[in-house]
Amino acid sequence: METILAKIFATALALSQVATAPDAVKTQFDRSRDQDEAAQLLRAGCTHMRKAFDIDDVNLDDLIATALDDAQAIAGENKLFRGIDFGDLQTAYRQFCTNEEVPVGRHQRDRFLQQGGS
Repeated sequence: METILAKIFATALALSQVATAPDAVKTQFDRSRDQDEAAQLLRAGCTHMRKAFDIDDVNLDDLIATALDDAQAIAGENKLFRGIDFGDLQTAYRQFCTNEEVPVGRHQRDRFLQQGGS
């Protein structure tokens, strides 16, 4: 996983903790022991954001797919997007925000926790 993507996930994890369990914020996660906890926190954070912004009825899947398609079109031209795999972002959204079973191996979550979550 690219370093920038790991940082995005670490930020999402921190925001999820603050939004859903502010009294139990952790600053470190163990790669092997805390994977399930990190996944639960990311899911809870997505659910919280949907409720907080009252967007339960909006079809976010299509909106995000369109945004990611557009972002990939300009990614090569914009330095801000270099190094980001938008496919990984969309897969993560589907996994953590829609609870969809996606073909993501535990090794990808391991790398996230190793690089950005610990």
